[in-house]
Amino acid sequence: MNNYELISFLVEEIVKRLNIKNKLALVMFTGTEVYSNKIYEYVKNLKKDYSLKIFLSNSFEKSFDPNIIKNILEVDKIFLNSEIDNINILLKDVDTIIIPALSLNSLTKISLGMRDSNVSDICANAILKNIPITVLEEGCEANNISLNVNVNYRNMISKNIDILKTFGIEFVTINQSVVPYNVVSYKEEVVNNSGQLLSNVSIDDLNKVVNETISNSSDNSSNIINTNVLTRSQVMDFKQNGKDTILVSKNTKITLLAKDTAKELGVEIRCI
Repeated sequence: MNNYELISFLVEEIVKRLNIKNKLALVMFTGTEVYSNKIYEYVKNLKKDYSLKIFLSNSFEKSFDPNIIKNILEVDKIFLNSEIDNINILLKDVDTIIIPALSLNSLTKISLGMRDSNVSDICANAILKNIPITVLEEGCEANNISLNVNVNYRNMISKNIDILKTFGIEFVTINQSVVPYNVVSYKEEVVNNSGQLLSNVSIDDLNKVVNETISNSSDNSSNIINTNVLTRSQVMDFKQNGKDTILVSKNTKITLLAKDTAKELGVEIRCI
Protein backbone atom coordinates (compact mmCIF):
# COMPACT_ATOMS: atom_id res chain seq x y z
CA MET A 1 0.00 0.00 0.00
CA ASN A 2 1.55 3.31 -1.09
CA ASN A 3 1.22 6.60 0.78
CA TYR A 4 -1.73 7.78 -1.30
CA GLU A 5 -3.66 4.55 -0.69
CA LEU A 6 -2.83 4.68 3.01
CA ILE A 7 -4.09 8.25 3.35
CA SER A 8 -7.27 7.41 1.43
CA PHE A 9 -7.87 4.42 3.66
CA LEU A 10 -7.37 6.46 6.84
CA VAL A 11 -9.67 9.24 5.62
CA GLU A 12 -12.35 6.71 4.76
CA GLU A 13 -12.11 5.06 8.18
CA ILE A 14 -12.23 8.42 9.97
CA VAL A 15 -15.36 9.42 8.04
CA LYS A 16 -17.00 6.09 8.88
CA ARG A 17 -16.29 6.48 12.58
CA LEU A 18 -17.51 10.07 12.63
CA ASN A 19 -20.75 9.03 10.97
CA ILE A 20 -21.25 6.20 13.45
CA LYS A 21 -20.56 8.49 16.37
CA ASN A 22 -23.17 10.93 15.11
CA LYS A 23 -25.86 8.23 15.22
CA LEU A 24 -27.58 8.32 18.58
CA ALA A 25 -30.05 5.68 19.77
CA LEU A 26 -32.31 6.06 22.77
CA VAL A 27 -32.65 2.58 24.31
CA MET A 28 -35.66 2.32 26.63
CA PHE A 29 -36.04 -0.48 29.17
CA THR A 30 -39.69 -0.77 30.18
CA GLY A 31 -41.21 -2.46 33.21
CA THR A 32 -41.50 -5.92 31.71
CA GLU A 33 -39.93 -9.06 33.12
CA VAL A 34 -39.09 -10.42 29.67
CA TYR A 35 -35.33 -9.94 29.89
CA SER A 36 -32.45 -12.30 29.21
CA ASN A 37 -28.72 -12.26 28.60
CA LYS A 38 -29.42 -12.39 24.86
CA ILE A 39 -31.37 -9.16 25.07
CA TYR A 40 -28.60 -7.45 27.00
CA GLU A 41 -26.05 -8.71 24.47
CA TYR A 42 -28.26 -7.34 21.69
CA VAL A 43 -28.15 -3.90 23.29
CA LYS A 44 -24.38 -4.08 23.80
CA ASN A 45 -23.92 -4.97 20.12
CA LEU A 46 -25.79 -1.81 19.15
CA LYS A 47 -22.73 0.14 20.26
CA LYS A 48 -21.00 -0.98 17.07
CA ASP A 49 -23.33 1.30 15.12
CA TYR A 50 -24.67 3.80 17.64
CA SER A 51 -23.90 5.95 20.59
CA LEU A 52 -26.39 4.83 23.21
CA LYS A 53 -28.56 6.81 25.58
CA ILE A 54 -29.99 4.31 28.08
CA PHE A 55 -33.30 5.06 29.82
CA LEU A 56 -34.93 2.99 32.57
CA SER A 57 -38.70 3.30 33.03
CA ASN A 58 -40.20 3.78 36.49
CA SER A 59 -41.22 0.12 36.85
CA PHE A 60 -37.91 -1.15 35.58
CA GLU A 61 -35.99 1.17 37.89
CA LYS A 62 -37.87 -0.27 40.88
CA SER A 63 -37.25 -3.88 39.83
CA PHE A 64 -33.61 -3.78 38.78
CA ASP A 65 -30.51 -2.16 40.26
CA PRO A 66 -29.46 0.59 37.79
CA ASN A 67 -25.79 0.13 38.69
CA ILE A 68 -25.94 -3.54 37.76
CA ILE A 69 -27.55 -2.64 34.42
CA LYS A 70 -24.85 -0.05 33.86
CA ASN A 71 -22.17 -2.66 34.42
CA ILE A 72 -23.88 -5.26 32.26
CA LEU A 73 -24.23 -2.85 29.34
CA GLU A 74 -20.80 -1.33 29.95
CA VAL A 75 -22.01 2.27 29.77
CA ASP A 76 -20.99 5.29 31.81
CA LYS A 77 -24.40 6.87 32.29
CA ILE A 78 -28.01 5.75 32.59
CA PHE A 79 -31.04 8.03 32.61
CA LEU A 80 -33.54 7.14 35.34
CA ASN A 81 -37.25 7.89 35.07
CA SER A 82 -37.21 9.36 38.59
CA GLU A 83 -34.65 11.95 37.50
CA ILE A 84 -36.34 13.08 34.25
CA ASP A 85 -38.54 16.19 34.41
CA ASN A 86 -38.52 16.90 30.68
CA ILE A 87 -38.48 14.19 28.01
CA ASN A 88 -36.85 16.59 25.55
CA ILE A 89 -33.61 15.83 27.39
CA LEU A 90 -33.94 12.22 26.27
CA LEU A 91 -35.11 12.99 22.72
CA LYS A 92 -32.45 15.60 22.00
CA ASP A 93 -30.33 14.63 18.96
CA VAL A 94 -31.80 11.08 18.96
CA ASP A 95 -31.82 9.39 15.53
CA THR A 96 -33.77 6.31 16.54
CA ILE A 97 -35.48 4.70 19.53
CA ILE A 98 -34.95 1.04 20.39
CA ILE A 99 -37.11 -0.85 22.89
CA PRO A 100 -35.43 -4.17 23.77
CA ALA A 101 -38.46 -5.26 25.81
CA LEU A 102 -41.93 -3.78 25.54
CA SER A 103 -44.36 -4.30 28.41
CA LEU A 104 -48.01 -5.01 27.71
CA ASN A 105 -48.88 -1.87 29.65
CA SER A 106 -46.68 0.37 27.48
CA LEU A 107 -47.82 -1.33 24.28
CA THR A 108 -51.46 -0.62 25.10
CA LYS A 109 -50.83 3.01 26.06
CA ILE A 110 -48.82 3.73 22.91
CA SER A 111 -51.45 2.15 20.66
CA LEU A 112 -54.16 4.30 22.28
CA GLY A 113 -52.11 7.48 22.08
CA MET A 114 -51.96 7.82 25.86
CA ARG A 115 -49.17 9.99 27.27
CA ASP A 116 -49.37 9.43 31.03
CA SER A 117 -45.84 8.03 31.42
CA ASN A 118 -42.44 9.03 30.13
CA VAL A 119 -42.30 5.91 27.93
CA SER A 120 -45.66 6.52 26.24
CA ASP A 121 -44.96 10.27 26.00
CA ILE A 122 -41.56 9.68 24.39
CA CYS A 123 -43.05 7.24 21.87
CA ALA A 124 -45.93 9.62 21.04
CA ASN A 125 -43.45 12.44 20.40
CA ALA A 126 -41.23 10.17 18.31
CA ILE A 127 -44.18 9.00 16.20
CA LEU A 128 -45.30 12.58 15.58
CA LYS A 129 -41.75 13.58 14.59
CA ASN A 130 -41.19 10.44 12.47
CA ILE A 131 -38.30 9.28 14.64
CA PRO A 132 -37.93 5.54 13.91
CA ILE A 133 -38.88 3.16 16.72
CA THR A 134 -37.78 -0.47 16.83
CA VAL A 135 -39.13 -3.14 19.20
CA LEU A 136 -37.36 -6.42 19.81
CA GLU A 137 -39.71 -9.37 19.15
CA GLU A 138 -38.12 -11.55 21.83
CA GLY A 139 -38.76 -8.88 24.44
CA CYS A 140 -42.35 -8.06 23.53
CA GLU A 141 -44.37 -9.19 26.53
CA ALA A 142 -47.54 -9.50 24.42
CA ASN A 143 -45.90 -12.26 22.36
CA ASN A 144 -45.66 -14.45 25.45
CA ILE A 145 -49.35 -14.47 26.24
CA SER A 146 -50.83 -17.94 25.92
CA LEU A 147 -53.22 -18.65 23.07
CA ASN A 148 -55.48 -20.25 25.68
CA VAL A 149 -56.51 -16.94 27.25
CA ASN A 150 -59.77 -15.15 26.45
CA VAL A 151 -59.90 -14.91 22.66
CA ASN A 152 -61.34 -11.38 22.61
CA TYR A 153 -58.63 -10.11 24.94
CA ARG A 154 -55.96 -11.82 22.84
CA ASN A 155 -57.40 -10.30 19.67
CA MET A 156 -57.31 -6.86 21.26
CA ILE A 157 -53.60 -7.27 22.04
CA SER A 158 -52.88 -8.46 18.50
CA LYS A 159 -54.69 -5.48 17.04
CA ASN A 160 -52.75 -3.13 19.31
CA ILE A 161 -49.53 -4.58 17.90
CA ASP A 162 -50.89 -4.02 14.39
CA ILE A 163 -51.73 -0.41 15.31
CA LEU A 164 -48.12 0.16 16.39
CA LYS A 165 -46.98 -1.15 13.02
CA THR A 166 -49.28 1.27 11.21
CA PHE A 167 -47.55 4.04 13.19
CA GLY A 168 -44.27 2.90 11.59
CA ILE A 169 -42.94 1.02 14.62
CA GLU A 170 -40.83 -1.94 13.47
CA PHE A 171 -40.61 -5.31 15.21
CA VAL A 172 -37.32 -7.16 14.67
CA THR A 173 -35.61 -10.24 16.06
CA ILE A 174 -32.25 -10.44 17.80
CA ASN A 175 -30.70 -11.74 14.58
CA GLN A 176 -32.03 -8.82 12.56
CA SER A 177 -30.35 -5.46 12.22
CA VAL A 178 -32.37 -2.42 13.27
CA VAL A 179 -31.26 -0.74 10.04
CA PRO A 180 -33.01 -0.51 7.65
CA TYR A 181 -36.20 -0.21 9.65
CA ASN A 182 -38.59 -1.49 6.97
CA VAL A 183 -36.98 -4.91 6.55
CA VAL A 184 -38.88 -7.99 7.72
CA SER A 185 -37.03 -11.23 7.14
CA TYR A 186 -39.01 -14.23 5.98
CA LYS A 187 -38.63 -17.30 3.77
CA GLU A 188 -40.36 -17.23 0.40
CA GLU A 189 -41.83 -20.53 -0.74
CA VAL A 190 -43.87 -21.27 -3.85
CA VAL A 191 -45.93 -24.43 -3.69
CA ASN A 192 -47.98 -25.87 -6.56
CA ASN A 193 -51.34 -27.61 -6.15
CA SER A 194 -49.55 -30.93 -5.61
CA GLY A 195 -47.63 -29.57 -2.65
CA GLN A 196 -44.32 -29.45 -4.55
CA LEU A 197 -41.90 -26.79 -3.39
CA LEU A 198 -40.57 -24.75 -6.30
CA SER A 199 -37.43 -22.63 -6.31
CA ASN A 200 -35.84 -20.24 -8.81
CA VAL A 201 -39.06 -20.08 -10.80
CA SER A 202 -39.48 -17.65 -13.68
CA ILE A 203 -42.33 -15.15 -13.90
CA ASP A 204 -44.12 -17.39 -16.41
CA ASP A 205 -43.70 -20.42 -14.16
CA LEU A 206 -44.94 -18.42 -11.19
CA ASN A 207 -48.02 -17.28 -13.08
CA LYS A 208 -48.68 -20.90 -14.05
CA VAL A 209 -48.43 -21.98 -10.42
CA VAL A 210 -50.83 -19.23 -9.34
CA ASN A 211 -53.34 -20.17 -12.05
CA GLU A 212 -53.11 -23.89 -11.20
CA THR A 213 -53.49 -23.22 -7.49
CA ILE A 214 -56.55 -21.04 -7.91
CA SER A 215 -58.27 -23.04 -10.67
CA ASN A 216 -57.86 -26.42 -8.95
CA SER A 217 -59.27 -25.36 -5.59
CA SER A 218 -62.91 -24.38 -5.54
CA ASP A 219 -62.65 -22.37 -2.32
CA ASN A 220 -59.13 -21.00 -2.67
CA SER A 221 -60.32 -17.57 -3.80
CA SER A 222 -61.63 -16.89 -0.29
CA ASN A 223 -58.22 -17.88 1.12
CA ILE A 224 -56.27 -15.29 -0.87
CA ILE A 225 -55.31 -12.17 1.06
CA ASN A 226 -54.03 -9.03 -0.64
CA THR A 227 -51.83 -7.26 1.87
CA ASN A 228 -48.31 -5.89 2.18
CA VAL A 229 -47.85 -7.39 5.64
CA LEU A 230 -49.51 -10.53 7.03
CA THR A 231 -50.07 -10.05 10.76
CA ARG A 232 -51.01 -12.29 13.66
CA SER A 233 -54.57 -10.94 13.92
CA GLN A 234 -55.20 -11.72 10.24
CA VAL A 235 -54.07 -15.31 10.76
CA MET A 236 -56.38 -15.61 13.76
CA ASP A 237 -59.30 -14.15 11.77
CA PHE A 238 -58.76 -16.75 9.02
CA LYS A 239 -58.73 -19.55 11.59
CA GLN A 240 -61.90 -18.31 13.24
CA ASN A 241 -63.56 -18.34 9.82
CA GLY A 242 -62.64 -22.00 9.41
CA LYS A 243 -59.75 -21.46 6.99
CA ASP A 244 -56.65 -23.62 7.36
CA THR A 245 -54.72 -22.16 4.40
CA ILE A 246 -53.79 -18.57 3.60
CA LEU A 247 -52.51 -17.59 0.16
CA VAL A 248 -50.39 -14.44 -0.04
CA SER A 249 -48.31 -12.71 -2.68
CA LYS A 250 -44.60 -13.48 -2.86
CA ASN A 251 -44.03 -9.80 -2.02
CA THR A 252 -46.04 -10.00 1.20
CA LYS A 253 -44.02 -9.61 4.38
CA ILE A 254 -44.96 -12.18 7.01
CA THR A 255 -44.28 -11.16 10.59
CA LEU A 256 -42.62 -13.67 12.88
CA LEU A 257 -45.61 -13.43 15.21
CA ALA A 258 -47.94 -14.33 12.32
CA LYS A 259 -45.80 -17.37 11.45
CA ASP A 260 -45.68 -18.55 15.05
CA THR A 261 -49.44 -18.12 15.45
CA ALA A 262 -50.11 -19.98 12.19
CA LYS A 263 -47.97 -22.87 13.41
CA GLU A 264 -49.78 -23.04 16.76
CA LEU A 265 -53.21 -22.89 15.13
CA GLY A 266 -52.39 -25.32 12.32
CA VAL A 267 -52.80 -22.72 9.57
CA GLU A 268 -50.66 -23.09 6.43
CA ILE A 269 -49.32 -19.93 4.78
CA ARG A 270 -48.63 -20.37 1.08
CA CYS A 271 -46.73 -17.83 -0.99
CA ILE A 272 -48.04 -17.70 -4.59
